[in-house]
Amino acid sequence: MKKIFSTLLMTLLFGAQQVQAQQQLTDSTENMPNARHHFEVNLPEQISFKVALVALDDWSDNDFLNIFNNQVKKHIDYFTDSIHSNPTLQNLLYIERKPAAGFEKMNFRQLSPKQSEIVFKEGSYYHLKNSIDSLCYTYYVVNAHAAKGANDSLHQNQITISAKSLPDINTLSSTQIFRVHQQLDSMVQAAKLKVNRYRNPLYSSNSSWSLSAKGTQTSSYNGKKPFTQVMNNFKLGVGFGAIVFNNTISPNLELSLGYMFKRNAGTVPFIGFNYSLFTEIDLRDRSNMISYLPLNFEFGTIRNNVGLMQRKTSIAYGVLIKNERESGSKHYLFNMQLNFALSNTVSSSLILASQLKKDPEHYVFGVSLKYNL
Repeated sequence: MKKIFSTLLMTLLFGAQQVQAQQQLTDSTENMPNARHHFEVNLPEQISFKVALVALDDWSDNDFLNIFNNQVKKHIDYFTDSIHSNPTLQNLLYIERKPAAGFEKMNFRQLSPKQSEIVFKEGSYYHLKNSIDSLCYTYYVVNAHAAKGANDSLHQNQITISAKSLPDINTLSSTQIFRVHQQLDSMVQAAKLKVNRYRNPLYSSNSSWSLSAKGTQTSSYNGKKPFTQVMNNFKLGVGFGAIVFNNTISPNLELSLGYMFKRNAGTVPFIGFNYSLFTEIDLRDRSNMISYLPLNFEFGTIRNNVGLMQRKTSIAYGVLIKNERESGSKHYLFNMQLNFALSNTVSSSLILASQLKKDPEHYVFGVSLKYNL
């Protein structure tokens, strides 16, 4: 029994390591959260160069040529025999140049594909490679603007080179490499002009240049101002419908303002504020009107879409103001609200409000159904 348990445990651990490796190595730029400037050059035959910089002043065209000609090519040659011996595996080479250490640390991995592609031709089976190899070179540059001994005294930057097979990188001619270097340097200089124009150290940019097999060139540039990026994460919600509460029915209007996190998913978490309004009217004496104004802080999830807030599922806490028009008195009730999304545009809410032990006569228990714009 112990042997079976040990075998099962080792299988689970090994499988977890394989999955973790696949996830971590999907896109190396995700491991560079402090890099604000990204540059990409794409060549024919699925070869690409990506440079991630914390600051534009970290760029040095001489460093790029030196790293590629004296380090990258040499390290690829060292692992070429291992790569050719297993042609269907994905090869991932991580290189880190330690600051002032005089050595480079390397991590070489070969991953089995999640699924195999096989071609049967003329009585023989051929295994195809369905993955892209990557080489990530991490290096550090001294931050000239940081105080001595500060946490940001060193900037961590990265060069990522991808190809169908790593040895394909060494087949590039010196002319092709020099052209890559020229394009990267040109994009960095263009980004510097943008940064100098906005004069904001938190300004970020993404630049790319591509060359097709037919010689067609395409380029793009995308710059982001920090304030604009933050503002794009805010979402407004507007809903109207009806609420049944305390044996009464009333029209209901609701306004929400939320801030979204992690906008790369279909459903994202958010925090925000919620305001709604509904009334209780005595048809025999219209002057005897009671209005209810819930003001809440809420958190939950919403749909990541363009436009107003949709598919909101949240819980909210706050205060409900009960305003009696005839007597002119106001009562403040502790309020809890649960919001459920029934579709992209239809939602329901459960409202519970009370003064607890202070005055049990003042309470609200209601259910609403709303249409959200």
